Amino acid sequence: MESERHNPLMNRREIKLNVSNLAVPPSMDAARKIISEKYSVAEEQVHISKVAGKFGSKGFTIIANIYSSSPEREKFHLINKKQKKEAAK
Repeated sequence: MESERHNPLMNRREIKLNVSNLAVPPSMDAARKIISEKYSVAEEQVHISKVAGKFGSKGFTIIANIYSSSPEREKFHLINKKQKKEAAK
């Protein structure tokens, strides 16, 4: 199941995607890569909100937002301490 909704106020697409046949839940970076490849956008434009799975199944749901540009994404999502340290290196 896949759903996509355009949010003109925030200038983004809100995506809910089910991914199956994975043994372990994808990391945030792997989920970002899956979304960027499927929708042909740069990884910097994708923000992953949630990766959820059900116990005992090999399917996972990825909830993400795709922004029109990287500065648009940075305007709506804050950077945490870990990301600040990585950016400083």
